[in-house]
Amino acid sequence: MDKHAKLITREDVVWNQKETLRPPPYTGSLKKYLKGIEIGDGLIDSLPTSQLLCHGLKSKNDYAVIHMPTPIWVNWEQVRRGQDLWMKNLGRAYQSLGLALLVGFSISRFAEVLYHNGYAQSAKTAFDRYNATGHAIVDWFRYDLSDRTSRGRVSIDMVRRMHGLARRNSRKLFDPAKGEGVPLSQYDMAEVLLGFAIVTISIIEDSMGIKFSLQEKTDMTACWRIIGYYLGILDEYNPCKSWQELEACFEDYMQRTPDRLLSPRPCTFELQRTAIQGFGMGTGLGKEFWYGVHAIQLEGLERRGIVFDKVNILHREPKPGKFIYDISIKKHNSCI
Repeated sequence: MDKHAKLITREDVVWNQKETLRPPPYTGSLKKYLKGIEIGDGLIDSLPTSQLLCHGLKSKNDYAVIHMPTPIWVNWEQVRRGQDLWMKNLGRAYQSLGLALLVGFSISRFAEVLYHNGYAQSAKTAFDRYNATGHAIVDWFRYDLSDRTSRGRVSIDMVRRMHGLARRNSRKLFDPAKGEGVPLSQYDMAEVLLGFAIVTISIIEDSMGIKFSLQEKTDMTACWRIIGYYLGILDEYNPCKSWQELEACFEDYMQRTPDRLLSPRPCTFELQRTAIQGFGMGTGLGKEFWYGVHAIQLEGLERRGIVFDKVNILHREPKPGKFIYDISIKKHNSCI
């Protein structure tokens, strides 16, 4: 642990998520992404709600992917190398994504949207939804993303529409007049890409003994850049433009991790509880295994010099609240 690391307590929190859904006051590489807080996905947000649902389709052949011009910066050979690396490390990536999700629930902007769209209704619901997301990600790694009709591109487009539906359903949770912007904004999606890309890679390297070369990490990052593009993320707000940019954004993000862990909302704990119970049920390992893994993960944050008071962070189980919406890949995207 860094000898200069400071024990951060609740009294030290200068940005409190319990009081606001404004993003952190970043001062580093993520600062330039903050202006995306009021920008959603113009193309998707202009569609009627009926076009954000596809559960009535019989197969992916009935589905028309929104046309997106091929970006001039894409290197398809590099993207395919990145896809191959993710597939080669798929088991490690899956476990790392699950761990990233448990800590990611501490982001209140993210947690409120998931909670109010029904992701914590039950352990089974939680497992089904995150498992469906995992299967979708496999499609993104496995199939040709340069082909608009491929299973991977269809899957990305469906998830993009689901994001649009969740954004539409969650707008009342955010107050633009208070600087909270819109749900699932360009800024929010940039943070999501951090979780999928560098957080996952970091967990694999730090906890699983696998070390990637700079070229490999560059290729894996390029894979997520094009996925982000097809998910509707403007390249201006895509941190996967390079591995170096991704690293710089991650460093800035981690500076605010203690604040997140010390000022979570009740929905964070309910999402964690149902996800851990769901993972325990779905994997057959039991919830105590996942509680233990989460505890070890928090200790890992301490080893990085991110020190905080863990009181009430683990095992807190508030009473469930009312779910407003029911958004899920399984329900609305059954044609994936």
